[in-house]
Amino acid sequence: GITLNEHPSYVGNVKKEVGTYTAKTSSWAYDTNNFDAPSTTELQLQWEIKCKSIPIQWKGVAKKNDYGKTYILQQIRDDAGVYANYIEYKYYDEEGKELTLEQLNAIDVGTNVYTFTVEAYLNDAGKKNYTLQTADGSNPKVEFSVGDGKELATASFAGDGNVEYDGNAKYTTNEITLKIESGGVVGKDDYTIAYYKGNDLTDMSNNILLSGAPTDAGDYVIVITLCNGAEDSYVLDSEAYAVHIAPKAIALPTVKEATFNGAEYNLSDLLSGYDAQIMALDGELAATNAGTYRATVELTNSNYAWATDGDALAAEQPLVWTISKVQIEERWSNASGKPIFMIPSKYAEYVQVVYEYVDADGNVVAEADLIVGQQYKMVAKLSGAGAENFEITDEEGNVLEVPTQSSSDMFTHGQTGNPDNPNNPDPPTTDPDAPTPPAGSGDSLANAKWFRNSVFAIVGLLSAMTLMMFAIWMSVASIRRMRKKKA
Repeated sequence: GITLNEHPSYVGNVKKEVGTYTAKTSSWAYDTNNFDAPSTTELQLQWEIKCKSIPIQWKGVAKKNDYGKTYILQQIRDDAGVYANYIEYKYYDEEGKELTLEQLNAIDVGTNVYTFTVEAYLNDAGKKNYTLQTADGSNPKVEFSVGDGKELATASFAGDGNVEYDGNAKYTTNEITLKIESGGVVGKDDYTIAYYKGNDLTDMSNNILLSGAPTDAGDYVIVITLCNGAEDSYVLDSEAYAVHIAPKAIALPTVKEATFNGAEYNLSDLLSGYDAQIMALDGELAATNAGTYRATVELTNSNYAWATDGDALAAEQPLVWTISKVQIEERWSNASGKPIFMIPSKYAEYVQVVYEYVDADGNVVAEADLIVGQQYKMVAKLSGAGAENFEITDEEGNVLEVPTQSSSDMFTHGQTGNPDNPNNPDPPTTDPDAPTPPAGSGDSLANAKWFRNSVFAIVGLLSAMTLMMFAIWMSVASIRRMRKKKA
């Protein structure tokens, strides 16, 4: 038949900016009988990159104005510095008049407390690929005060807010610290913590209030509220904090090697790293015969994820497992005068051998048509209900070209064979696992040898008896002659 091989190539599929794009995929195929004339097919695919939404989370930064007054300037949280080139700010006084940051710092508030508003917005570069808007579509705004004398308290979390699931509660009071700008920390009795399941930092009604610190993997929001007078001395660097508990990474189960032994294999018994408490198997889960089988393993607990160096893996993953064939080394014995293919006795119940005689010209010859003195070779073919579970190898372990048959050396029909096979001598008979002819495979040859040996024994016995009778007759004749002479 004709084999077609397809090789797709892609053009226009590497983009970074927001937009709608068209990619072309070109697939060319060739006939293995004519490599010089490939056929090509082109398809067009449309794909889109959408704007990334920047999470609106304010973070306080300690500043001093021109008169030495400390205040907490609010900015959009950007710990990794990803958005620094895209977000800009506007400032407004209490009457809504826009000020520059320099103008704001130049105001002498004296002993008063002035409240200002900061508005975050995207510049032209940021608008291309990002969004930064509240639910009503406006730019985010927040107030801050100058002249209130409060110090900045910065919250820090275990694992910088990203820890791995281990079955224990996370982000408890012992794992949160409120560091004061001038040194020291806010006392644990001077603030309360509320935990929410979700990731909305601006509207807690979109999250689920928890009764305590979270345990399971997921996204959470923590709201810290100063109390017991601490709110008069400090201001937090944020109104809400996003934290995460990552699923515990576990390795995909691996499959142990299995070789046909006549018994049924269960996939669960062959797996290393399989945990039935958090995983489930489906597909071809049990087999006896050699072959390749397909199953799936699925994580049933969201607190766990498959370990990977790249992108996250889906909970359900394929598992391919194999039962290998038994390898029988090519061994022949010609001790009976005709070659016999040797199969270890422990496999005799699963596989047998049938033979063909082949002459020097490669023709198959029936046993009844064999000619004494002519040379033949025997071809052993594996047979029986379990034959598909076996394959024959050479002495170096290479599977033969036809894995289920082997050919002997040439032998001369009708002559007693040399017990030493030129390629592989017979194994010691004292070895219980030594290869022996399968049941029934050498009966006709063995019977022939027994019959021949029996005939030789009978002929030898008759010859001995004849010689004995001749000797007796000669003795009797000699006695008679001696008596006649005396008479």
